[in-house]
Amino acid sequence: LVLLFTVGAALLLLMAMAAAYWTVTQHVLHDNDRYIAEKLTAIRADIAADPDPKSLNRELMIIRAADKTYAVRVLDSAGHVVAETPRMQETLPIEVFPTVISVRGLRPTTLTYQTRNRKVFALVTAVFEVDRQHLTLQLAQDRTHDERFANHYAGLLAGMLGCAVLTCAGIAYLVTRRS
Repeated sequence: LVLLFTVGAALLLLMAMAAAYWTVTQHVLHDNDRYIAEKLTAIRADIAADPDPKSLNRELMIIRAADKTYAVRVLDSAGHVVAETPRMQETLPIEVFPTVISVRGLRPTTLTYQTRNRKVFALVTAVFEVDRQHLTLQLAQDRTHDERFANHYAGLLAGMLGCAVLTCAGIAYLVTRRS
């Protein structure tokens, strides 16, 4: 009876903890993807307002100084770099970005990429047109902190599950011993 109660309680707790973990991580992922979509829209608007490559490079330096979690690269129709965030080529070469183009107005299609130094990035590729010039926009969001949070949260839930199972086993033992 003790074993049956403990296993039943453990399974119930495992399902509840798994649901909590999935809900929290999906919420974080959805918020990040929504933020990427907003960032894509803002960058498109900035480029449309002033498509000059020198202005664009200056703008990307300002963006990088203000928000180090993002890196942006703009390519022309021939695949040549028009502008990019400083030192982006070293960490995130052009080839690692997805070939699937994110559609404007929809949730972006992201690809997760891990660098050699264990940083995790969400990568997005989008296209747009400015002054009849076809441009490709590559956007990277650093999600290393989010990955660490998810791992820490999973460890916390596993610890709570272990404590709860031990507590259930102890209670079951005490109840059956009195019977």
